[in-house]
Amino acid sequence: MTDNRNTNKYYLCLRMTMLMKSLKTIIAISLISVFFIAPFSFVHAQEGTDGEDINIEEVEEKDNEKKTGIVVVPTIIDEQAKIRDIFTYTISINNYTDRKVDLYAVVNDISISDGKQEFITPSRLDRQTSLARWIKISRGVIELGQGESKEVSLEINVSPDALPGKRYAMISFPAAPNRYAAEKAVGGVGSAQLLINLDVKEVIVEKAQISEFKATRNAYVQPPVIFNIAVQNFGNRDIAPQGKIYLYNRRGEEIKALPIDFSNQLIGPEETGSLALEWNPEKQLGKIKARVELEYGGGRDLMDTIYIWLIPLPYLIGFVFSAVIVIILLVIFLFRKTYQPGHKPGMELQEDAHGVINLKNQE
Repeated sequence: MTDNRNTNKYYLCLRMTMLMKSLKTIIAISLISVFFIAPFSFVHAQEGTDGEDINIEEVEEKDNEKKTGIVVVPTIIDEQAKIRDIFTYTISINNYTDRKVDLYAVVNDISISDGKQEFITPSRLDRQTSLARWIKISRGVIELGQGESKEVSLEINVSPDALPGKRYAMISFPAAPNRYAAEKAVGGVGSAQLLINLDVKEVIVEKAQISEFKATRNAYVQPPVIFNIAVQNFGNRDIAPQGKIYLYNRRGEEIKALPIDFSNQLIGPEETGSLALEWNPEKQLGKIKARVELEYGGGRDLMDTIYIWLIPLPYLIGFVFSAVIVIILLVIFLFRKTYQPGHKPGMELQEDAHGVINLKNQE
């Protein structure tokens, strides 16, 4: 009895071992199928049901058969631009109707708000804001036969005076016998359209120069000393220069720094701002160097230098008095040097044999 039980356990273990080997074999075969057979199946899946590759041209022809009317490619142009930028495109116009058509390109500015497109009256816009005026496209008739396609050149020249902001325009291609009728048919049924979105970015130009820096006089005998400074703005943004006028004596030592601030009067584009600064020197004498240093915008610097003379009134009076005294003494000295007593007007001067003039009275 015991031997029969041992025999049954042996056969059970043997069957379990064989089952495990079978499972391992099945798993191995599955992995091989995934890594080697599946790629070939994917390639064949792309082939036709009869084993041949799909003809892409036939698919495109079938897609074209679904298209109707006049189709423009692309339908939307979306760009970011700066002033003076030029964009060129090639527009494809396709006739999927069953007849010959005459098309005209009609360009209009539009506004987009709340998802609605509205045409803008041309008189409300100018070269600074009208995208339609920046667009160049053939305005002549475009003749298209049944199933025919043509390419048309499109150019956008952003105006040098363009204001920053988003601009929208619509190019319509209505079928009509003439341009007048085409303009009336814009937006009608079957009219192909091209939408242009142009975002004009602001180009910041910061450029300025000191157009004037001078004192009201070259020499001062009494305060105050008045400095006039003018800054001209050649950029396209308001500026408010700030800085100082540094003053140095004849030994090169800094004696004063006068602050300059244009914050209270911003200088607009193509404008000139001016300030007058006053300085009351104390016990300064001689030649003074004045150097102006200004900063504006993103750290741009302006500099200029002039020279003035300071001669305080007491020094000037003393100098004049001394000069008068010197002149008087010089005159007296010269008079004494040249004056000879006993000489009378009208007296004849005679020389003796030795060349000496005799100034004695002759009777």
